Amino acid sequence: MLSRVADSLYWMSRYLERAEHLARMTLVRLTESIEQTPEVAAKDWRRVFAALYLDAPDDARTAHDFVQALVFDRTNPGSLINCVAAARDNARQVREHISGEMWEHLNRQNLRLRATKLDDVWSGEPVEFFVREIDAFNLFQGLAGATLSRVTSWQFMQLGCHVERVMLLARLCDLFMAGREDEGPPSASDCVSMLKMCSAFEAYCRVHTAVIRPAAIIEFLALDPDFPHSMRFAADQVAMQLFNIAPKSEEGRRSKPERVAGRLTAMLDFAEPDDVSGERLHVFLDQVQAQCHAVHEQIYATYVDYPVEAHLVE
Repeated sequence: MLSRVADSLYWMSRYLERAEHLARMTLVRLTESIEQTPEVAAKDWRRVFAALYLDAPDDARTAHDFVQALVFDRTNPGSLINCVAAARDNARQVREHISGEMWEHLNRQNLRLRATKLDDVWSGEPVEFFVREIDAFNLFQGLAGATLSRVTSWQFMQLGCHVERVMLLARLCDLFMAGREDEGPPSASDCVSMLKMCSAFEAYCRVHTAVIRPAAIIEFLALDPDFPHSMRFAADQVAMQLFNIAPKSEEGRRSKPERVAGRLTAMLDFAEPDDVSGERLHVFLDQVQAQCHAVHEQIYATYVDYPVEAHLVE
C-alpha cells in the first residue's frame, strides 16, 4: 500500500473517532447544563474542551457560546464540522480503498453539517441534532464493517480509530477523575457523566451494578478487556492491527511499531487496581497518553514518513 493511502485512511478514522467522541461529550454536557447554574455549567464546559485537547474561548459564557465554538466554529481545527470535513477530505483521496456506500454517507454528512447553522439547531431540538450525528458516525462504522474486506486498508482504518480512542479516553479519565486536587473526589453526577460520554453507562452497570464507585469506573474504562470503549480493548486492537500489517523480519523479530504498541498493551494488561487509583492514577494516565504518542510516531516513521532508501531492495 502507498504511504499516502495509509496516511489518509489512518487520519480519516482518527478524525471520525474524534468527531464522534466530541458529539457524545457535547450531548451529555448539553443535557446536564440545563439544571446547573451558569458558573458551574461554564466550568464543566471548559473541562470538555480540555478533554478534547482544545482551548475554550475566553469570552464564552453560555451553552450557546460553547456549542458554537465546539461544533460550528470553522476557525477551530478541532471543531466537529472541521473534523468531519477533514475526514471527508482524506476519504476523497482514497475512494478506491473504501466502499461507495461509505463515501456517499460521509459526503452527505459533511454537506449536511456545512449547511447547518447553530441558530437553526438551537431554535429546534439541539439534543436531537447530536443524536442524529452520533447515529451517523455509528452508521459509517457499520458500513465499513459490512462492506470492506479485512485487508490492509481496513487495518489502517482500525489502527487510526483505536489510537485516537485510547488517547481520548485517557485524557477524559485524567481530567474527570485524576486532575481534581482542588475539587476533591468526583461526584456521582460527574462519574455518570463520564460513563455516558464513553457510551459505557449500561455496560458498567452490567458488570458492577448501578452502584457508582469512582475506583470501579476507572478500572472498567482503563482495564476491561471486553468493552470496546475501554483503553485496554482499544490498545489490544492497535497491537493486533500492527501485527497484521507489519512484515516480519527474517529473524522473526517484531517491527518497531509492534514493540512500542506492545509496551502500551502490557501497561494496561498487567496493571493492578492500585495503579489506577489515588495519587498514582494521574501518573498512569499520563504514561498511557505518552505511549500513544510514541505509537503514533512509530507508525509514521515506519509506514508514512520513512526514508525511501531504507526500503529499496538491491
